[in-house]
Amino acid sequence: MDNRIYFRSGGKSFDTTLASSRSELWYEWVESSRLRFSRMVLSREALLWISQRFKEASNYKGKVYKIWKCRDRATYLFCSMKFNKFCHYILVITVTGESRTIIIVLENALNEGWLNVTLKLESIINKGLHSQEALNIKGAKKGRLVRGEKSFKEVLQNPRWSQGENVGGTYMDPKGAGPSYSENSLLRRCLVGSFPECDETPTRNDVRKWAHQTWIGVHNIQVFDMNGIQFLFEFQNERDWWSPLAGTYPLNTIFHWCWIRVLGLPLHLWSTGMMKEIGEKCGGWLETEEETELKNHLRWARIRVKGSSETISAFVKVEDREWRYRMPMWCEAPARVEKIKATNQQRCDNSPLIFGKKDECQTSGQREKGKRLLGVVQQI
Repeated sequence: MDNRIYFRSGGKSFDTTLASSRSELWYEWVESSRLRFSRMVLSREALLWISQRFKEASNYKGKVYKIWKCRDRATYLFCSMKFNKFCHYILVITVTGESRTIIIVLENALNEGWLNVTLKLESIINKGLHSQEALNIKGAKKGRLVRGEKSFKEVLQNPRWSQGENVGGTYMDPKGAGPSYSENSLLRRCLVGSFPECDETPTRNDVRKWAHQTWIGVHNIQVFDMNGIQFLFEFQNERDWWSPLAGTYPLNTIFHWCWIRVLGLPLHLWSTGMMKEIGEKCGGWLETEEETELKNHLRWARIRVKGSSETISAFVKVEDREWRYRMPMWCEAPARVEKIKATNQQRCDNSPLIFGKKDECQTSGQREKGKRLLGVVQQI
């Protein structure tokens, strides 16, 4: 394959794949061995920086320890050169939010360096450069922005999840049942699943790692957290797995816990003890989200509590010294679904007119109204 390179180093296999969409390019670097599998997604600038670090590390001989770091958009990259009694090795680490990926590249022999790895990476980087130039020329010919072939207005009129990629407006089912999911090529590439046998609900990063280890050979799987219980997997090819009930639960489903978000929590109350106190007020504290504990953002405090969402009030009151705070809460609950029962009017509208008997299809209110009018006429 022209867009993929393979190489071996230190007894392990590596492959780097050039992937592209309509407006951008990225690289998938995979390390595989008998006991280890790792995969990371990199931009062209990030892979070029890693290649330069390999070339620089090849100049060091002997017992040398070296570390480099940089930032590419929301991803932090680290390269660490270390050694043992057999050879030198480099750890490539990417950190994006809570996700962390590590690839270990060893020397083939002591003090040999990684020049062969550098040549391989530079070759795939140059292919990506030519592909990016082709994308720029294509966008310039169409008179559109390079980041996308559609205007902002067209993107707003064609939501990604509500209709098909090739449909300009909302597709209505010929039977009058509303928007049809069968024409949405995006949803036909998706699969919804959960992990009911796990004692603890996995995070999105854990699910992403599980997906890449389970579906080996299926690249660029996108994972979305739908409601804290179920996860959406988006594939590149159509699978015909989608169902209109995906991501929903029957109306009579009972949940024994739910996530709540406390909005506007004062900063001086942002502590582990306060999170547990709020959780106890809402039915019983179970856990506090890691992002809340680390204070990655202060927009809300996310807490998992006992009980169903119906028992959670819209506000919670917390007292601190001579002040009482009343803070709004947002309860995260999955959607529930039930079958719609056809009314008498809908049955009459859908039934054919036979021998003029369609007038007999009347609601109880219409029949009562007719009786009252008839009674008045008789009295007159």
